[in-house]
Amino acid sequence: MRDLVLMVLIISLCAVAIFRAKIGLLGYMGYAVLRPDAIAWSGPNRYSFFLALCTLLGSTIHLPHGLPVFVRNPFLVLLLILNLLYVISAALAVNSSLAWDPLNQHLRATVMVLLIPVLITTRKDLKWLLLAIGGGLGLLGAKFGLWGLWHGGARFNQGVGGMMADNNMLALGFAMSLPLMWFAMPLVEQLWAKAMLLCLFGLTLAALVMTFSRGGALAAGAALLVILARSRYKLAAAVLLVLLMLPVAALMGDAYWDRLASITDPHSDHSTFSRLVMWRAGLRLFADYPILGVGFGRQNQQVLIGKYLPASAERVPEMMVMHNTWIQLLTDSGIFAFTVYVALLASVWLWLWRIPRRVRDSDPLIPPIADGLRASLAAFVVGSTFVSRVDFDLYYMLVGAAIALYETLRTAPLPVLTAAAALAPTVPHAAPAGLARR
Repeated sequence: MRDLVLMVLIISLCAVAIFRAKIGLLGYMGYAVLRPDAIAWSGPNRYSFFLALCTLLGSTIHLPHGLPVFVRNPFLVLLLILNLLYVISAALAVNSSLAWDPLNQHLRATVMVLLIPVLITTRKDLKWLLLAIGGGLGLLGAKFGLWGLWHGGARFNQGVGGMMADNNMLALGFAMSLPLMWFAMPLVEQLWAKAMLLCLFGLTLAALVMTFSRGGALAAGAALLVILARSRYKLAAAVLLVLLMLPVAALMGDAYWDRLASITDPHSDHSTFSRLVMWRAGLRLFADYPILGVGFGRQNQQVLIGKYLPASAERVPEMMVMHNTWIQLLTDSGIFAFTVYVALLASVWLWLWRIPRRVRDSDPLIPPIADGLRASLAAFVVGSTFVSRVDFDLYYMLVGAAIALYETLRTAPLPVLTAAAALAPTVPHAAPAGLARR
């Protein structure tokens, strides 16, 4: 029955997407992060493919006026160069047959990301995009959080498949969703909508704790620090965050805190120790293939890494997984792809950091959107240090949103300031009120 309901919803959304591609894109983004097919236990399906196809068909009428963005937007140019380097690393891989399948999956997701600046062109569109991504992740977090709280605590070892297949990736997705939901609250006017976002925030935070992911906890810490730094009432925000964390912290007890404490002693835990061993081996592998790496997609790295591991590593589990996106990128695609990747991430983050100062008093929608994206990217930077997901779709979605924000400000800058300027005095320099001639 659940699968039938999902099928009807997808068919309806596909029909709408052909004529309203923007709605199709928002639906696709929400579907990608919520994974309703996994929740409905629908099994193997191609729902996302058909939704993407219908959205692409509906987007064709928007492409003529949207194409210039691909050459004028600096972030988008970097993104295109990065994907070109991915293609080159796959074509010239040690074993290219191992690289094509992950590259194909990544490029399909990238095509949908490239539609974001084409279809999302207004501040209102950006608000709905933030709600679709953050709200979708929040609903997924609420599902896990409610189940865990109802059963008196839980430990989630698996994700929902796709980009959030295991507990670490699930935790990273939840950590990145927290600022999206927090900063979406000022974007909605209805009190019930604000309350719903706050409830989703709290339940997602509980679900993140129940993954027992140490990297996810650090990523969430980074996101919460940015949230506090950008909050106008910092003490009230800190108290609220503590109140949201207390129930699940008390419920999980010492087991969770002992798990986090193991970060400081890598030799006490096989998982932590194996990561240190793999990082050293990965850097040695990169030193042998520094230009283009061994091939996009991790498979070539997993085949070759054995000869770079010490003999003692045979007794340690998880020795095929790098557990570090930065080293994974170096080994897979080489120094040039790594440089462009870091340049894209750093330039987007710094640009988002500068925006709120410039428009805080003139455009109430832009600062929360920029802060949400920036805090979410901060969580990704920290969390990706402990997972290997060069092709993490959620990261590229946020980059696409930042590109759309850049274009929105470029084409329609600061409407409130423009209106104020239209009402300003026409004299070159108006005298202060106290000195005005009576």
